[in-house]
Amino acid sequence: MAGSAGGRRPDERRHLPAGLAINRELARDQRTAALGLRANISLSKDHIDLQLSASDTAILPSQLKLQLLHPTRSGLDRQVLLTATAPGHYASRLSPLPAGYWHVLIEHADWRLTQRVSVP
Repeated sequence: MAGSAGGRRPDERRHLPAGLAINRELARDQRTAALGLRANISLSKDHIDLQLSASDTAILPSQLKLQLLHPTRSGLDRQVLLTATAPGHYASRLSPLPAGYWHVLIEHADWRLTQRVSVP
């Protein structure tokens, strides 16, 4: 077998970055569980209200990145920067969302939460 750069076969080099990315996401999910993070999301056509809780409320950030991902139409996806209005409470107005189910991804530094919500 011929050698290759780094001692890896070409197919291994191609899959390595994807594997590392998956490991990072798994680590973020584990961190979320370790922190006891929970989210309660209320979503209407033009507003989002998020209540975030944790084992230690001191770790709750002043801002969060939230993504609304449509399950079948990526052109409808939205990204919102939420600012805390009170400890653990975040809210924002949105441009109108179509009714239906949405995937919500809440991210901050080393953790993330995912949920599925419905817009009436």
